[in-house]
Amino acid sequence: MAKRASALFLVQVLGLTAPAVSVAVTIVIGDRTPPRVELRVGSSNRIDEVRFSLPADAVGTGLVVAGSQSIRIRAVARARPANSRQAVLSVDSSTPLSNGSDTIPMTQIRWVASDGDIPSGAFTGADQVLATFFNSRRVTTTHNFEYINTVIPGAGEYTGQVTYTLSMP
Repeated sequence: MAKRASALFLVQVLGLTAPAVSVAVTIVIGDRTPPRVELRVGSSNRIDEVRFSLPADAVGTGLVVAGSQSIRIRAVARARPANSRQAVLSVDSSTPLSNGSDTIPMTQIRWVASDGDIPSGAFTGADQVLATFFNSRRVTTTHNFEYINTVIPGAGEYTGQVTYTLSMP
């Protein structure tokens, strides 16, 4: 049993007053019959966007660029007490941000946890485990995303998607 939710990242590299980077999130919610898993990334009624502004003179300097809003992650795993199970929340960031043939690795995006059960971290560019927990528990956190800015990409808008998965075998 697994549920998935995705986040779409956009990085725009332009002039000194460059438009920002966006993050869009897709939400998937599990069924209501035991056992069940529920996963929500962002809002339940729209696709969330987190924007970053990256001035041309700062490209590749290591100047960390904060996103414009927070993203809330909520994972719930339920099973009957007699059949206890372990849930695993993971994120796959193996596909880089891209603009045509130009790319930026997802390792350029990290998050700072402002609360909750999932600590601060960064995308690894692979499938990574964010949390494990036994059923009949809710794991929540708020992440503020940052662009690390240590690569020098060409000008343009870069998009990429990460997929969050909550599974409870």
